[in-house]
Amino acid sequence: MFTFGYHVKRALSGVRGRPLSQALTLGSVALAFVLLGSVFLIAQNLNRLTNHWGSGATVAVDLVERVAPADAARIKQALKETPGVKRVAWVSPGQAKKRLMRSLGPDAKVVAGVEESFLPASFEVTLGGDRTTVLKAQQRMTRMAGVVPGIESVRTVETWFHRLGQLVAGIRMAGVALGLLVLLACAYIIMATIRLRFVDRRDEQRVMRLMGATERFIRTPFLLEGAGQGLVGAAMAISMLYGLFLLVGSRAESIFGSSVTASRLGFLPASHLGYGLAIGAFCGLVGAFIATRTAAHD
Repeated sequence: MFTFGYHVKRALSGVRGRPLSQALTLGSVALAFVLLGSVFLIAQNLNRLTNHWGSGATVAVDLVERVAPADAARIKQALKETPGVKRVAWVSPGQAKKRLMRSLGPDAKVVAGVEESFLPASFEVTLGGDRTTVLKAQQRMTRMAGVVPGIESVRTVETWFHRLGQLVAGIRMAGVALGLLVLLACAYIIMATIRLRFVDRRDEQRVMRLMGATERFIRTPFLLEGAGQGLVGAAMAISMLYGLFLLVGSRAESIFGSSVTASRLGFLPASHLGYGLAIGAFCGLVGAFIATRTAAHD
């Protein structure tokens, strides 16, 4: 006789009964989820930027003096076959000197008299792919130094690239820890709200019990209300977070420089947003469950 629609109507009537309390609850839940979402959004975009900066990075493979042509050809082929390598270019001692003089600018005269043979010939290796692929390529080439005949040294950007990866991993770990606190806080906020609603309707619940209503039947509207509060709060947080993302994205280049543009940033994927909504509803359900259980035994 009583259907799911009845429970939904009961839950909605409770929402309309305390609008100010509901607004405060939803606002608190939304702000908590905005804080959590911001951490994961920062980690995601930092990872995207790291991949972008790593893609196109160059590695200098310096060769020994008077390297044999056969060794140079063998080294070039080995570099081309390395996963993550997009291009391998020969840099002669003369080209190396010209590049050095251009980089020194007004101080180029300091090295103008240096013989070209003083500078080593090298291969300039251009990398591509995500951060993991680029990092593995650099590590593999670094191990070639002193092992592969003809290679004297390898100069990479592995140190800063590895540190950026560690920073992203650290932010994500902090996000997980923060997420647990946010879930507890949201469940507690919703629990307190539902408990007040449950206590306000005790007289009504007594009548329902006298008419044969079960405890599950009585508590179901409150559980739906709690789940709804968590779901709506998470949805509000997504809207607020997207607004902040658009605001920061429109000013990213002026704030962070030309290396960070709006086109290189991205919002959270749909799967993450779905998880956020589901987690919000689950927190509300747990909070309402605890509230109705404890209030029923008071």
